[in-house]
Amino acid sequence: MGNVEDGLIVDTTNPKFMLLNLPNPPLRNIYREYAGGFGTTGTISCETLLPAYLLYGASALKNAGCEYEVLDAQAMNYDSSQVVDAVKRSAADVLISWPSLPSLYDDLAVLKEIKKENPELLVIALGTVCNVMPEKVFIKNGTGVDLVVRGWHPHYNLLSNLATILKNNATKPFFKKESVTKNLFLERKALSKEIGDVIYNKIGGVYYQKEGEIVQSPLEPYPEELNHLAFDVYYQLPLDRYMGEFEHIDGSTIPCIPLTTHLKIASFPLFTYLFRFHAL
Repeated sequence: MGNVEDGLIVDTTNPKFMLLNLPNPPLRNIYREYAGGFGTTGTISCETLLPAYLLYGASALKNAGCEYEVLDAQAMNYDSSQVVDAVKRSAADVLISWPSLPSLYDDLAVLKEIKKENPELLVIALGTVCNVMPEKVFIKNGTGVDLVVRGWHPHYNLLSNLATILKNNATKPFFKKESVTKNLFLERKALSKEIGDVIYNKIGGVYYQKEGEIVQSPLEPYPEELNHLAFDVYYQLPLDRYMGEFEHIDGSTIPCIPLTTHLKIASFPLFTYLFRFHAL
């Protein structure tokens, strides 16, 4: 039993998150971290790169004490219907994804279908495309995306802050003589719209829709303090799906996991070296 506040019982159950690497469009392979995070297109036979942003996101959620799942739909070769089913089975409260420019229409179509099947799910989009054209994500996608968040790659501190805010404001209200609704911050229609606005405005750089208009909160810098990354999160990814070979100067081949990033120099090699010496 939770606390009683203004006629409702509050249960402080934490929300469940899902980090989603969106699926490839038909007959294309999207390198989502190329071109500064906008992404580029390859053939379906191209190698599958490990998405480093999923690792940073998982580390942020783990260190924030959140319940979460990670799904790399590209690596699993899921189509859009399989992704929709996987999200529904996860029973997540919050979905976080990274749309790319070459696959923007396809990515947003998948998110719209996910939202249609899970209307109470809070769908969040972030990444380079969202930084540059946040309004386009809303205009093209209708109601599929609830929040577009602008910020700096790799979004570790941004996601840490976002997760903490949503956790601290996650409540399940039980109104007298009324049925149970979903989490307060997910079901804005159940309470006053001002409550949702207050919560969203605590997250810097957020775009959301209010009465048909796009509203944004001030963009706040989140200096990337990457000294406490949870490196074991890479076990939550299907590492065998990323395996490749590197040709040594002596003609031999070395098994490796190819990856790319548009991070500045610091800290990212930590993940690279751990993959090299522990994952292989």
